[in-house]
Amino acid sequence: MAAPKKGKGRAGGQSRPGRALALILIAMVALTGGMFLSGHKTPRLGIDLAGGTSITLQAKNQPGKPNAINKTNMDTAVSIIERRVNGLGVSEAEVQTQGDRNIIVNIPKGTNSKQAQEQVGTTAQLYFRPVLTVTDGAPTPTGSQSPSASGSKKPDATPSAEASAGGTASGPDAEPSASATTQGRAVTGALTKDATPTPGASDGGKTDETPAATETPDAATAALEKKFTELDCSDPAARATAGDGVKPEDSTVACSSEGDAKYLLGPAEVSGTDVDDAKAQFDQQRGIWLVSMEFTDKGSKKFQTITKKLSAQQAPQNQFAISLDGEVVSAPQVNETLSGSAEISGSFNQQSAENLANILSYGALPLSFQEQSVTTVSAALGGDQLRAGLIAGAIGLALVVIYLVAYYRGLAFIALLSLGVSGVLSYTIMALLGPAIGFALNLPAVCGAIVAIGITADSFIVYFERVRDEIREGRTLRPAIERGWPRARRTILVSDFVSFLAAAVLFLVTVGKVQGFAFTLGLTTLLDVVVVFFFTKPVLTMMGRTKFFSSGHPRCGAHAVSTPPSTTRRRREMSRLGNLGARLYRGEVGYDFIGNRKIWYGVSILITITAIVGLAVSGLNMGIEFKGGAVFTTDEKPKISLSQAHESAVEASGHEAIVQQLGDGNMRIQITEVDTATANEVKTQLSDDLGIPESKINADLVGPSWGEQIANKAWTGLGIFMVLVVVYLAIAFEWRMAIAALVALIHDITITVGVYALVGFEVTPGTVIGLLTILGYSLYDTVVVFDSLKESTVGITKQTRWTYSEIANRSINGTLVRSINTTVVALLPVAGLLFIGGGVLGAGMLNDISLSLFVGLAAGAYSSIFIATPLVADLKERDPQMKALKKRILAKRAAAAAKGESAEDERDDAQDPDETTETAGAVVGQRGRTQGNRR
Repeated sequence: MAAPKKGKGRAGGQSRPGRALALILIAMVALTGGMFLSGHKTPRLGIDLAGGTSITLQAKNQPGKPNAINKTNMDTAVSIIERRVNGLGVSEAEVQTQGDRNIIVNIPKGTNSKQAQEQVGTTAQLYFRPVLTVTDGAPTPTGSQSPSASGSKKPDATPSAEASAGGTASGPDAEPSASATTQGRAVTGALTKDATPTPGASDGGKTDETPAATETPDAATAALEKKFTELDCSDPAARATAGDGVKPEDSTVACSSEGDAKYLLGPAEVSGTDVDDAKAQFDQQRGIWLVSMEFTDKGSKKFQTITKKLSAQQAPQNQFAISLDGEVVSAPQVNETLSGSAEISGSFNQQSAENLANILSYGALPLSFQEQSVTTVSAALGGDQLRAGLIAGAIGLALVVIYLVAYYRGLAFIALLSLGVSGVLSYTIMALLGPAIGFALNLPAVCGAIVAIGITADSFIVYFERVRDEIREGRTLRPAIERGWPRARRTILVSDFVSFLAAAVLFLVTVGKVQGFAFTLGLTTLLDVVVVFFFTKPVLTMMGRTKFFSSGHPRCGAHAVSTPPSTTRRRREMSRLGNLGARLYRGEVGYDFIGNRKIWYGVSILITITAIVGLAVSGLNMGIEFKGGAVFTTDEKPKISLSQAHESAVEASGHEAIVQQLGDGNMRIQITEVDTATANEVKTQLSDDLGIPESKINADLVGPSWGEQIANKAWTGLGIFMVLVVVYLAIAFEWRMAIAALVALIHDITITVGVYALVGFEVTPGTVIGLLTILGYSLYDTVVVFDSLKESTVGITKQTRWTYSEIANRSINGTLVRSINTTVVALLPVAGLLFIGGGVLGAGMLNDISLSLFVGLAAGAYSSIFIATPLVADLKERDPQMKALKKRILAKRAAAAAKGESAEDERDDAQDPDETTETAGAVVGQRGRTQGNRR
């Protein structure tokens, strides 16, 4: 082997490391000082860690407005919802958009979650519509001529309204009269007669009550008549959707809030936007709660016009219905012209009156919203989850520290200092981001920070191994530090860019908990680059000048190991794995990965087919978040058994339930196909049956479309990332490497998903987070090998000693221990998550993320070694230049064999000495025979 060059490092970087250390020290002091000066000494905690209620709303386009979902309307909705929440007396509530059509409402602990849930998503589409017909809420019996204007059941539960001019509270009874004279009136007649006065209509007398016999309704009228006849207001679903798709200018059907009456209503004459203010008041004389409304000037004129027209009609056409979000909350009679103000009164209590006044005061939302998920977490469970996350992080960090110390000895001290600096920067930045941009540290974000420990430590490993490679070439420590840095720097930047790209795509494309994880992962990846450049490298430069390191002390972790090593020098290797790494690098041992690639291709194809078949046959066990339903977790140990809890859950919900006992004796109850409204009733029933206060039961209510949206966004993110990473790797390396990396990535995702299908693991948003995190991790080891391969093949056509496949094989062997180290260090924090998730909490986000990560990381390490690089070699050997090179090498070897010589002992004078040094050493041949440095 050629003698290595003792070239000098970069003088500036070697002699002035203090500048970089000063910069990062100033940054740490500034961030820490800013944290204390701002008074925010700890990061803001999300609902799942601090306790509270989180509600996810998805915007829906309104009828006739297909493009209503835009930034302006979303921002307006956020403003209105925020004012509503503040109207409840809530402090520190957070309302923000997520994606292009979602709004997340986070309400801290101490708030009535049911009240908040009812308030935030209510559209508050308020209209005053004239009543055409009213009858009992049940469907009209078949054969009946028409619905009656006077129902058999008096809707006395519906709040009544009183209206007055000048704000005087004197008005008629609000309830429809049971003795109305329109009994037997046909719906068709009600629609075709001019029973709905408009502001421009005449003030003429009463309308004819008897429809013409020859009158034929058009299709729209017939459809509305049929809808009114068949409407069953006792069905909550029918009641909620009765007015869907109806425009303000159209006639419609509606139910009373209690479902005991149904109405046929004319076009809206006055809207909620005409209400200037609304207040909840207690009438001392009548002893009731009511809501008083003040109209705008324009609204007052409209209200005066409509009441003037209605007062001239007979019951029930002298009534106006106050329709709120498609339901009639009141239908008062009007016997005189009114203006200025109105009162809604009846069966209100203080809370319901304040709720309605709050909604009316802050206006109607510009969009309709559908609840996608509602998560209620008590402070106790939030504290448990935070504690579990911190324990998991501590365990993961401890495992990484133990491994680094065992393998790197003295160098581990530098790695630990670097991890400490990274921790300080991460903590202070997260604390400052809370008041700055509203960043809240939730459980997925904690998981992202824990996983990032492995990413940060991997960068140290890449640099340390580069330095040790230089030492194995015979250089002393100080030049090795400087010479190894440019090569390590390139690998670190490429690898971290891939990780950051994955995090950025996930944050921009996905929604929900995936975003919290992606934000933390991206932040810590950026800080990893800062720490390595401004702390790890300068500190290692300074340490290299100390006697302990420069003298090559056996415990420094970077002692001289030149080739060929003597028995004494072998003993001085700090670990067996380190000794194996040195021998692999020098070519004393090795495995023919390229020569045996067809075997591993076959194994990979077999595993992939098994995964695909398992996925096709068994399918994925989708969690409650994707099916829709509710998950209830108790803070106390229930007073009944698991079987009794199961019976209670089934009875309360009417659906099948899964009941699990957690490690601390608490229970987790999953019920599918339960909507968010029904889930509140189920929670109340479970509280009674389990013997636990309702405040001690945490609820996670999810609509099926929310889980579908998470999955669709995740697949979109996966597709975008694959396209971007192929483009980036093609630029950073070459297109063949990009294709090979993509194949390896698809292989890893397929195997991980297949394992989930075969074993039956439940797929949750945590699983999605883990699967998407594999994107960056799977490519990390691949990039390390590719970088070594690219470096080793510079000027390859100028020599005739080794083929591309042989150099590729050397690259895999030379970086094998490095790949093992990065994989192990990445898996150790995940093992901490897995232990805490499964061993302490029994299930949940920690367990879901770590399980998918563990499977995916193992698959990623395998594919980097056995698929990606061999595939690159296969593609590259098809290149005409590589074919010609291989032909020359084989001819040269055949000629040397005929002379009884070894072609590998001949130096290629045309090759640059430095390149010879890089590509010299062991290149394992096709039969696993060590070529090069024979001993």
